[in-house]
Amino acid sequence: MKPFSAFALLSISLLCAVVGTSNLLMEIQPYCKEIPKKIPLCDQNYAPVCGTNGVTYGNECRLCAAVWATRVKIRIQKFGSC
Repeated sequence: MKPFSAFALLSISLLCAVVGTSNLLMEIQPYCKEIPKKIPLCDQNYAPVCGTNGVTYGNECRLCAAVWATRVKIRIQKFGSC
């Protein structure tokens, strides 16, 4: 596959995941590397994400805090409320 074709396919896939296409079930790995593991200090910005456990978190940081607290692998099912 040509590099441009691969880039175009990846871009379309990501766009569909963000838009929330109902036919596409994709789990997104949250970016938790920069969140402190001991006491995560999350900002108050409301940017809800729906976890694969069916819980709506106020933002991705709060989802990461739940991952650290419970030691359960939770991914982002979709951006927005569950």
